[in-house]
Amino acid sequence: LLKLDYRIQHILIDEFQDTSELQIQLLRCLTAGWQDDDGRTLFMVGDPMQSIYRFRKAEVSLFLQAANNQLSLPMVEPLSLQRNFRSSPTITHWINCAFAQILPKQSDPLSSAIAYTQADSACSHSGSVHLYQQEGEDNVLEAQAILAIVQQALLKKQHIGILARTRKHLHTIMPILEEANIAFRAINILPLYTQPEVRTLRALTRALLHPADRLSWAALLRAPCCGLNNQQLFELLSPQQDDLTVWDILHDEKRLQSLDADSLARINHIKQALTPCVHAIARMPIRPCIESAWHRLGMPQLLQGSAHTNVETVLSLLENLEAEYVRGFIHFKHFDSQLEKLYAAPDNSPEAEQVELLTIHGAKGLQWDVVILPGMGKTGSNSDAPLLAFTEAPMHHQGLFLLSPKPQLRSQDSLYQFIRSIEKAKEEHELRRQLYVACTRAESELHMLGHLSEKS
Repeated sequence: LLKLDYRIQHILIDEFQDTSELQIQLLRCLTAGWQDDDGRTLFMVGDPMQSIYRFRKAEVSLFLQAANNQLSLPMVEPLSLQRNFRSSPTITHWINCAFAQILPKQSDPLSSAIAYTQADSACSHSGSVHLYQQEGEDNVLEAQAILAIVQQALLKKQHIGILARTRKHLHTIMPILEEANIAFRAINILPLYTQPEVRTLRALTRALLHPADRLSWAALLRAPCCGLNNQQLFELLSPQQDDLTVWDILHDEKRLQSLDADSLARINHIKQALTPCVHAIARMPIRPCIESAWHRLGMPQLLQGSAHTNVETVLSLLENLEAEYVRGFIHFKHFDSQLEKLYAAPDNSPEAEQVELLTIHGAKGLQWDVVILPGMGKTGSNSDAPLLAFTEAPMHHQGLFLLSPKPQLRSQDSLYQFIRSIEKAKEEHELRRQLYVACTRAESELHMLGHLSEKS
């Protein structure tokens, strides 16, 4: 620490509104020996109205405390910036009017409430704000309305961002765009395991490592590298013989007699491609063996664009998982659970540059000519009451950590309910700030689509 302290002359922290308590502790350590007149400087910049990362332990109350010099850091002078260099005057004016009502009137460190600060547009281009209200929730109707907006914007050669609070809100929109032959870039939206090339690679891996896995072998024989249809698969694999693996069946001349010449040619291709890999699977690391089988099957020639990136991601995952165990072994439940956490690579073709789909969290710091916000009427899922409720209450120069177990009797839950009320207030305030972040991504056009529920 002293060695670092001796060398550091200036510290610049960007996105300070998303700082965690642990990061503040580090900053305190780095600046503990600073003197007021030694020439060293601390500069922190951020927008507390854009603090939306509580799931990463960010606490916007730290921003408020730092501005008031309550964090035991070097003395700072707060400066407020109010000019908007992104949005048109029309959008900026609408945001000022709307969010003066949506965000709290006053800031409150305890509940992470951030009062709205008016902005002045530094731009001169034209702009517009549109609200599309449905009578009831209809995802398909909403997606079709979004398609019309996108088509109109593409005629103007505008850059379009479709932003949603959750990935599920975009799943109905993507097929509608595909049917209209509109290329788009979905950033961290499509689960990797749903992609056809990944499903084939998974089937190949399981088939080679577990010869008795008939389902994986059937998926491999059905895949483009072989292409047997359902009738051919039925003739080949039925009736099921427990004493024969699919690999044995592929070498059983009697079982192959009923197949036509085309099916036999496809099966011979599989046998010629995989024979060296079947013999080598227990003698070499998994990744090079699977990668060799993948190339011998001719799969790279059948893929385009981001599919190659998806395959590389899965191969790297296999390599990492094998390193956790012994060579030649993969824990497939662990493999599948890790695969479910990954997302398909976005379409990086030039045609897909104009339309981007991503979550509001992923849109942070970005901007588009046209911003479309779907699913405005949808609500998040209600979380169950946790067994342990905890929160951090800001105090002068340190935080007060509050913790309470879930009580058995209603009459005993005063502290528990107090902590839960604080956390729910923080969640509500951050949800409103998410909307602010989404709306302020727009340069020229802002389109919001949603419905009002019967309870609204």
